[in-house]
Order: sequence, then C-alpha cells, then structure tokens
Amino acid sequence: MNTFPSVTGKSRILLDALLEGPKSMAELGELLDTQYVATYVLRLRKALGEPGLVHTTFTGYRLELPPRPAPVFQLPAPVGGFVGRADEISWLSAGLPGTVLISGPPGIGKTALATSVGHEVRSRFPGGQLYVNLRGYSPEPPLSPSVVLSRFLRSLGVERVPDDLAGEFRKLLRDSRILVVLDNAASVEQVTPLLPLDPTCGVLITSRSSLALDAAEVRLGTLHPDEAESLLGSLGSGAPIQRLAEWCGYYPLALRIAAGNLVDRPDVAASVDDLLASDRMALAVDDDAEVRRTFDLSFAALSPADASLFGLLGAVPGQDFSLDGAAALAGGPVSLDRLVSANLVQQAGARYSMHDLLREYALERAGDVSVARQRLFSWYLTHAQTVSAALYPEAAVLPPTGLPSVDAALTWINAERSNVLAAAEDCARNGPAAWSWQLVDAVGGFFGAQANGVEYLSAASLALAAARSVGDRAAEALMVVRIASAYRNRGELRRALDMFDGVPLDCGDPWVPSMRGTLQLELGDLAAARESFNAVLALGDLPQVRISGLYGLSTLAVLAGDFTGAAEMLRSGVSLARAHDLANLEATCLTFLALCHAEWAEHAHAISLLRRALELRGERGTPHLRTGVLTYLAVVLSQAGHVDEARSTVTEALDALPSLGGATRIESMVHHAHGVVLDALGLESRAAYSLALELAVAASSPYDEMRARLGLGDLSGAWTLAARHGYFIRIPGTASREQ
Repeated sequence: MNTFPSVTGKSRILLDALLEGPKSMAELGELLDTQYVATYVLRLRKALGEPGLVHTTFTGYRLELPPRPAPVFQLPAPVGGFVGRADEISWLSAGLPGTVLISGPPGIGKTALATSVGHEVRSRFPGGQLYVNLRGYSPEPPLSPSVVLSRFLRSLGVERVPDDLAGEFRKLLRDSRILVVLDNAASVEQVTPLLPLDPTCGVLITSRSSLALDAAEVRLGTLHPDEAESLLGSLGSGAPIQRLAEWCGYYPLALRIAAGNLVDRPDVAASVDDLLASDRMALAVDDDAEVRRTFDLSFAALSPADASLFGLLGAVPGQDFSLDGAAALAGGPVSLDRLVSANLVQQAGARYSMHDLLREYALERAGDVSVARQRLFSWYLTHAQTVSAALYPEAAVLPPTGLPSVDAALTWINAERSNVLAAAEDCARNGPAAWSWQLVDAVGGFFGAQANGVEYLSAASLALAAARSVGDRAAEALMVVRIASAYRNRGELRRALDMFDGVPLDCGDPWVPSMRGTLQLELGDLAAARESFNAVLALGDLPQVRISGLYGLSTLAVLAGDFTGAAEMLRSGVSLARAHDLANLEATCLTFLALCHAEWAEHAHAISLLRRALELRGERGTPHLRTGVLTYLAVVLSQAGHVDEARSTVTEALDALPSLGGATRIESMVHHAHGVVLDALGLESRAAYSLALELAVAASSPYDEMRARLGLGDLSGAWTLAARHGYFIRIPGTASREQ
C-alpha cells in the first residue's frame, strides 16, 4: 500500500525508510546525500501537512504517528431521575458517530438529554468525551472558538497551545473515537471550528436555534404528560400532581424545581392547590413562562439568607465557583445545601454552577450586586497574587511571608484560572476597570510558564483596551508588557516588540524597558537593547528590577565577548536573587555565568552551575526555559569530553520539543546543541545545524543564525552577521580564553 501517495522523489525515499517498521530509525549516514537531508526532511514535513510526524532523534529521524491522547471524561454526571425521551435517545444514539443537534426552547431539557445520550453511547467512544458549555445564551459573552480549542487541547495533554488551534485539535482527534459535546451553542460560526471532521468521532450539539449544519437534528418539545408526572413521582400521584405538571407546562426544568420545593411539604395536595389559586400564573407571558413560574415558586420558598445568596450567585462571571468563592461573594460563611436541594444550583464535587436561565433570573432578583462583585473580585485578586508570589516570586506584589506551598498554589490556580480571566473580562466591560488589569497581571506568570496563551491574550487585550479608555498610562504599560511576553513565548518576537510602539522608555514601569530590551537583544539590535537595560537600572532599586537590568547588560557583554565584565554583573545578580528567594532569576543568571566559566575552560564549574539552574527551572514549572538550560548543558558537557552525558542531555531536550508548541528560537537552540554533540561524537551533524538555521531565520534571531552557520562551516555568512550586529565570534576548534 502506498501510504501518503503525494510524497515523491527523495522525500519519498526518506518516508519509505521511516515506514519500514514501527518507529524504525533512518540513520543519516545511510539514507541520502547527507548534505541535503535537512532539506528533504523539511519538504517531507510540509508534504505530510503535520511537521511533528517526523521527529528528530539523536542520530537521525523517526516517523511518529500522533499518539492517541489519554482518554478524557468531561461529560457531566447523568441528571438524577431522568425520565422519558426514549425515542429521542434511540434516534440520537443511532446518529453517533456523526454529528447530531438537539434544539429547543430554554428549560426543555436539552442538556439533560445530551448528557443521557453521551452516557448511553459511552462504549462507542473509548477515547472519552470532551464537554463545554459554550454560553451561547448566558448573561456572560459566549465562549470564542479559540478559547474552547485552547481548553480542549490542554485537556488532551497539549502543554503549549499552537497557532493553528483547529488544525492541532483535528490532528489529535484523528482516529481517536472521542465524543465532543458542545452545549448551549449560539451560532454556526461558534461551532464550526470545534468539529473534529473525523468519521470515528461523534459530535453532540445543543442550541436554542436550528443551526445550518450538516447534522441530524431533533427539535425537542415538552414531556408527555405521563413522563412529566413520573418526574414528579416523589410528590405522589393523582389529580394534584397532574394539575402541577400542567401548570409547569411539562417543562423538565420547571418540573424539577417544583418538585424540589414541594417535596418536604406535609400536605402536597394542599400546597399545589394554594399554588394554582395564586396569581403567579399571570407573572410571565413569554415563551418560557412555565419555567419562570417555577422560579418564582422556588424563590418564594427560600429563607431571606438563601434568597439573598441565590441572587448574588447570578453575578459570578465564570462557569462555576467554589464554596469559598460563594462565601467571598456573600461577605461571610455560607451554605449552598438548600439551593442545591431546590435544584437552583448544581453541584459537581467541590464545584458549583447554575443554569443560564437561573443566572438571569437570579440577577433580576438580586438588585444591586456591585458591592458583592467587588468582594468576589477582591478574593480572586488576593488569592491570585498570593499564588503568583508562591510560584513566581520575582513578579510578586506581596511580601514573601505566609505563602502556600507550590502544590497548593498550583491546585488553586488550576481550579480558578478560567474564572479569574472571566472576572478580568467582566471588569474590562462593566467596571471597575482597574480590576481587569490587576487580575490579568496577577496570573500572568502562570499563563506565561504554562504557555496557554489564547485565553490569557483575550483577557489581557480587553484589559489593555480598558486601560486606554480611561487614560491610565501605567496600566497600559503593564498590559503591553504582559501581552508582549505572551507573544514572545509563542515565538513572535517582532509582533511582541511592536506592542511597545508609542510607549516611552521613561514611562515609570521598569518592566517596559526590560521586556523591550530582551526583545531587541534577541532580534539583534544590541545598541537599542543597551539603552533599554540602562533605563531599567535607572528606574528603581527593587531586587528583581536590578537583576533584570544586570542580566540584560551581562548578556550584551557575553555577545560582545566581554566575559569578565559579564561574570561580575551575573555574580551580583545571583547574590541578589538568592537573598530574595527569586528562583527563576537565579537560574537565569547562573546559566549565563556558566557560559563565562565555559569560555575560560572551567568546565566542571560551568556544569555545576548549569545543573543548579536546571533544578531551579524544574521547581517552578517553566518547561521552555528548562529546555534552554538543557541545550547549554549539552554543549558544555561536549566541550568537557563527557560525550555520553551530553548525548543523553540533548536527547532529553529533543524529546521536550513537541511540548514547546512553536517556541522557534528555543527549538533552534536545541538543534544547534544537537549538532555540537554530534560533532563531539564524530557523527554527521549537518542536518542538525541545517534545522537550527531554518528555525533561527524563522525566529528572526541573528545570533542563533550565526551559530548555526558556524556549525555548517559557512564562515562568511557567520562573519557577516557578527559584523552587522556586533557579536563576538569564535571559530570552531580555536582555544578558549583564560580568565
């Protein structure tokens, strides 16, 4: 069988070699003219449409079909006491795998039916289920496809979200037999990018509207009277129950809420008679009148404290909340038991949520919730800042005392991450504006380290617009730095630098010249970078600010060949970082200090410094930075003659590449280190340096381009870059300097 028939020529030779067996190796020296192997690899990756299929190993390449993601099971638990809908369940189940749509008015039971069908067909989808409430008709803005895809990819184990979200999602779901449940969809445009387009997968969509999709559709109506009475079975039977079912319009949501409020009444029949004799039936005239009547019934049965709490919960901006979050909203300890038993709040473990209709109703009943919102947002902000101080002390705004453990901090931020960003977006739209950028800033370190930038960039962009709308230049500068940092982590250096257009160096925020200087340095504008880093040192005496300035100037010194001057600044940076427990900054300074000692042929000391930097990087969960340290360690180990350890170290860096998701400059560094280690082993290295060169050019990183050209023996090209940018250049094979 001719797999991938579109691949021809010498790329075909490469592909056939890779297809010989499961994960078979293609040794560089035995395959093709090695001078052009990297070109064939790049062409093959392009022809396959999925660059990650051809994986670089230490001595060659390996074809790796995308691993099936570990099963995920996000489908909510089945609704208790679900009744009826047998025909609909049978019809929908028959359409899966495939795409099916459940449409109908609010409160008709679309989500409950979708959940029941999902569990009914669970055995057909061993890959699991992905579930999302798209908030198509929520008081909050609908979720964008990019945010949903980012969450799905994270659930599927993608550590760094790529630019092509839909493409990566569909690649992962190929032959995966996963069920995707898209609940509460607003439009075709919201849904289309979320479709797997794979015949082994199923898609189950719910919406109030009939969407123009290539999908089988069930338009859901009310329950049959017998089914409605069965749902009210806990109240008894007979004429009163029949009248109550009719009063609820046979709507499942209305029936459940009515049952929750009448189940404890000593005389259900009398309670039903009282209800039907009241004037509540005249309260609503819209399409969901019956549902809203039961809301009125439930609300009237609540104690004043529970009624007040219920109203406030409508102001929660995220999809769910914790008991502590509810307490913050209310301003004191609360119990949600009564609201859960009345079916006004749903509980899933330690998290709680509300139906969109109930959220709207709660807000109508709540009155002014501005004070409660500020209490909740203050709780989010305080906890987010505390977590940030524990995980990333160099960016902390709180004193380093009384902080949670790293594990506890990660547990909180992983549970509340989306809610913090939802709160930031809510504040950007509805005020107070200052909360928006403060919340975004508080979680900036976490999202930067984890490289899940789509949701973060959305919230940060809204916060930036809010800062500009009120003319707060300090907040504008803060958000520019955060957004630029996110773009830098994605490998978009020039786009990141463009964020600083119109932001002066002397704006008062030292992180503006710090980030701008870092980008200028990486793009090869050393004179501008020096001006920026000098501005950093002039803007304050905070230890993290001084370390940032010292590190920037020391890096410039290293690039210019002044290793003695660089080492002096780096030692000062290490001392400051250790004195103030700034682990990430200590690791950064140790890494470049090690390069100075390696230049002086003090390899044992350099290796010791790099190993300590590696430990610090691992403690703080920064995979892209840790991979960078691995590349330096592999090079120094090679220089010291520890070739076996160098080989295992660079192999670890190569294995980390799929998780970096587009950090092209770091990828270039890894392939350059790979070439250095291959040289030390006397093996063919041209392909590794060629890949390093391609990636350096793509990243607009002239220093990495210069190093790759040196590895390839292109001395003329390397000298040209060195002269243009002012880089110190060492010809391979020449002796290191003495200190």
